[in-house]
Amino acid sequence: MAITNNLYSIAQSGVRAQTELLQTTGHNIANVNTEGFVRERTSHEAQLEGGVGGSQTQRIIDRFALSSMRRDTTEVGYYEAYYVRSSEFDNIYSGDASSLATSINSYFTAMQTAASEPTNSAARNLVISEANAFVGRMHSFSDFTDAKASEINAELTSLTNRANELVESIAKLNMKIQTLTVTDRNHQPGVMMNERDKAILELSELIGISTIDRPDGVTLVNMRSGQSLVMKDGTFNLFSADGDVDPNYRALKLNHTLMDGSVVSQPFVGADIGGKIGGIVAFRDETVEKVQRELGQLAITFADSMNQQNGLGMDLDGELGQEIFGLGQFEALKHVRNTGTIGGIVGEFIPGASSDVTDSDYQIEIVGPGTTSASHIEVTITKLNPDGTPVLDSSGSPIASVTTEFPVGTATLMDYSTSGGQPEGFNVTFTGGVSDYVPGDKFVLQPAKRAAANISLTMLRGEDLAFASPIRVQSATTNLGSAQVASSTVTNTAIDGTFGPEASGFVLNGSGFPELQTTGNGPAGAGEAGAPAVIVFTGNNSYEVHDSSYAGVPDNTATSFIGSVSGAANLRNLIQQMKDTSGSPEVAAMTALDDYPGYDITLTGTPRAGDVFRIEFNQSGFDDNRNGLAMAALQDANTIRRDPSLAHSDSNSATFQEYYGEIISGIGENTAAADINLQAAEAMKEQSVAAFESVSGVNLDEEAANLIKFQQAYAASARIFSTAQAMFDSILSAMR
Repeated sequence: MAITNNLYSIAQSGVRAQTELLQTTGHNIANVNTEGFVRERTSHEAQLEGGVGGSQTQRIIDRFALSSMRRDTTEVGYYEAYYVRSSEFDNIYSGDASSLATSINSYFTAMQTAASEPTNSAARNLVISEANAFVGRMHSFSDFTDAKASEINAELTSLTNRANELVESIAKLNMKIQTLTVTDRNHQPGVMMNERDKAILELSELIGISTIDRPDGVTLVNMRSGQSLVMKDGTFNLFSADGDVDPNYRALKLNHTLMDGSVVSQPFVGADIGGKIGGIVAFRDETVEKVQRELGQLAITFADSMNQQNGLGMDLDGELGQEIFGLGQFEALKHVRNTGTIGGIVGEFIPGASSDVTDSDYQIEIVGPGTTSASHIEVTITKLNPDGTPVLDSSGSPIASVTTEFPVGTATLMDYSTSGGQPEGFNVTFTGGVSDYVPGDKFVLQPAKRAAANISLTMLRGEDLAFASPIRVQSATTNLGSAQVASSTVTNTAIDGTFGPEASGFVLNGSGFPELQTTGNGPAGAGEAGAPAVIVFTGNNSYEVHDSSYAGVPDNTATSFIGSVSGAANLRNLIQQMKDTSGSPEVAAMTALDDYPGYDITLTGTPRAGDVFRIEFNQSGFDDNRNGLAMAALQDANTIRRDPSLAHSDSNSATFQEYYGEIISGIGENTAAADINLQAAEAMKEQSVAAFESVSGVNLDEEAANLIKFQQAYAASARIFSTAQAMFDSILSAMR
């Protein structure tokens, strides 16, 4: 095809084209150090009639590399946020100077020393001092954990506000870019696109996102879990961080505004969120909240175990032991959407049941009035993890919720179970009336969360430590057999003259000091035998059990008679054997109670008929250290329930040191995993950034070469003007 344009128009288009190319190159060079700048390229089309036609200026960008860089930025943000906080936590909890393991070890060392010298007041006072140090350490750890939780709440508020600013900014830039793209399809608004990509990259550091680029220049932004953040029509959804139940636990939510103007909120857990916000949320849920509850479980089990064992002994004043630690109470949190405002729930740990306590939370949803009684309400109980998700069973499935009834105004055992009964170690009291609890209202109990902060030292004197056993066993000097006392055990010292289920064989005398129940004071009633106090053998494997009024002649019709055993297979737990085999009225009254008389003895050797063993209150037995040794032995006892989905058992339990070691190990494992993942994520990000920059970054050498090329092309185009002028002048001269 013949070129129809003249030299002037060809030269003009060439100068214009090279000017545009020089401008683009200059723009690239000027922004070589501008963060987020993507280099641009101007291209032209040749005109059929001659010269250069229209131009297009576009950013040079590799979408795959950009997507990889955003993804790796998200990963680095997540693991960096997790690792930085987890490593600080790890240093505090595992450090020798602040370790709780050191405090527990020091306590039991002092206990062992004092038990070896039960009348040494200085040694006893050291135990109290170490107990106080243990409480102080628990409070310090709880305060530290609370401070971290507060810091996280502040960070989440700040970061979600920034995420919302970025989402809104992206949506506004989308609308401007769309308008400019429609107006001029040949020239991209590169500066605005760079600003938008910069905002999207910053947003990807905060949360995990995915993007979709539309032909009209709009970039849609979604969370990587699929929820929309920036839509094509310019609308957007925003985040919020607040607590529906616990104001000190900020949950991240995405708020969707519906057509009718109402707002629907969708909560997320850390793994769904990604980025720096997701890392902070995951660290809080997996470490801060979890450790806070595990510490509470450890504190309650430790304190209650020591209380119970001390209560089974006798102190230096000759009295039965009292509690060493106070356990505290806890109150249920109310859901913000509850319509009832009066009804509440208060929980209290059950003394002696701490091995049933777990680190779980419990959601209680009101169903309505009960069917068994007008004073009952029906509720549904769901066992929860710290992040509000259901606790899973051994197969990984959520444990089913339990619907049951509770009486209002009465402390009732919290029994969470889908089959067979599984007590949780605390009582709950619904403090309002039946009408105060509205169906659909929800409450959350957090028994373990504040337990470490709520325990206290209630024993102030070393003399109150009950190192002595409250009973002693004497063998008659006239015994002819080889039987000897191997051991005596005490399991219950509860004094209850009304013989409630928890009553023991101990009673207070007229002076207010404990002794064993005498005839007429036992559970069988007036005129009947008292607590078991004398064992009289009628043969080498048969015996009678009498109270302390036994007159010296074996007789199962005597007033002192309680029960008898024939054909005993061994000499272990002689009172329990009697309870298991004898059918006397006195034994029937004993077995109706939970743990009566609360003590037992075991013999070794071979008794003979007529041998007598007397059980007495250990009056003035201050040099006795049997209960002190039992208290020291709690260091190695499996008292703490591990898996909240299973009942406490030998296979589902741990010692204090083991459990704390597992807490530290869990923190350390999380920290190490975050460190490894952070290093891997940083390496991946470094590669993806390099790949992106190799395509989209400004290369000064390349731009300098282009500058020279375009300058020369510009000069050549300008020369066409002078050539055309010379030719025109020659033609004019020839015509003159």
